Amino acid sequence: MDSYLQERISADRLAELGLKNGNDSECQSPAGNIYLNHLPLNEGKSQETATTFDYIAHYTADHETFDYFENSPCAAQVDDERRVHERILETIPENAKHILDVGCGGAWLAKAMKNSGREITSMDLSHINVEKALDKLAGNWHHGIVADSVKHPFRNGAFDCIIASEVIEHVPDPKIFLASLATALSDNGSIIITTPYKEHIIHETCIHCNHATPRNAHLHSFDEKILTSISPTGMKAEYQIFGNKALMKLRTHNVLGWISPSIYKKIDSMANTLINKPAHIMITYRKI
Repeated sequence: MDSYLQERISADRLAELGLKNGNDSECQSPAGNIYLNHLPLNEGKSQETATTFDYIAHYTADHETFDYFENSPCAAQVDDERRVHERILETIPENAKHILDVGCGGAWLAKAMKNSGREITSMDLSHINVEKALDKLAGNWHHGIVADSVKHPFRNGAFDCIIASEVIEHVPDPKIFLASLATALSDNGSIIITTPYKEHIIHETCIHCNHATPRNAHLHSFDEKILTSISPTGMKAEYQIFGNKALMKLRTHNVLGWISPSIYKKIDSMANTLINKPAHIMITYRKI
């Protein structure tokens, strides 16, 4: 662990996060960057029954076949994701120094905050995503861990801000998911969640088991009432509903893609007034 402490993170920060215990194994990325693994040693499979969704096994396999660092061929989707990220970045408190990215995927947050002076911890169920994140964005400000958000190893108060973008719709129990994240939050911290708004979940027949399976592994659909009702204990919720499905279908990113976030927000709001088809909701939970 000495090289990890010297090159990646200070001993004090390691202790503050609550890492380095008997359940953590030290791993190395292809480029030699060190990260920690806190998943069960049985190849990442969770101890679920045969009748429940084994999300750890699913996303471990998913990340081996899908490259989260590859840009989508759909330019409208790329632009839509960028607008979601803009909303998140402007909501992160200025005094948030230590930020956790839950389900880091293609590490968009670490890339956006590379020169911000913040410490970013990229967490994912996939060692592939964590390794790529650290190799593409190496520095003593960027840390990585393979872990389950519901059974995370972090100490109470380890982070000033926790971000989970397009994650909550994938987890088996959203309320438990949020409650677990809240334990790692500092006294003045906040959790920022984004997810599709009132999504109509489409089921398809799996070619392997012949059972209905939700497209994109989306298990839940959310609106402001649902997300507010599952607020972690002792936290208040504030939300924004945004994004317009009509603008996306009309491929308006070809015209509006260059517009600044502030102006685009006004156009987006006007579009949803005329055609009420919002695409996203962002909810921020803050400790009372």
